[in-house]
Amino acid sequence: MPRALKQALGVLKQAQKTANARRTPSGFDFALSDRIAFLNASDWDAATGSASIFLRRRYLQTLERHAPENIQMRYALAYAQGRPVAALVV
Repeated sequence: MPRALKQALGVLKQAQKTANARRTPSGFDFALSDRIAFLNASDWDAATGSASIFLRRRYLQTLERHAPENIQMRYALAYAQGRPVAALVV
């Protein structure tokens, strides 16, 4: 089998693995919210730890109250085996 054909088959197999991985559940559970106050405070603090001030609940609550009208906040907490492992603000 020519080398170029072997390489092409390898690329196709890798693409198939990647496509299958995208269809496989992550195993994470998610909590989504429009307001930081709707999420479990201790879980948020555990997920963000000593991260930036920009992820602290007080800062986010202040931003919600005083942000321009064209800004809408969204929040997510990711859980692995019932423990908070990641926090996201968009």
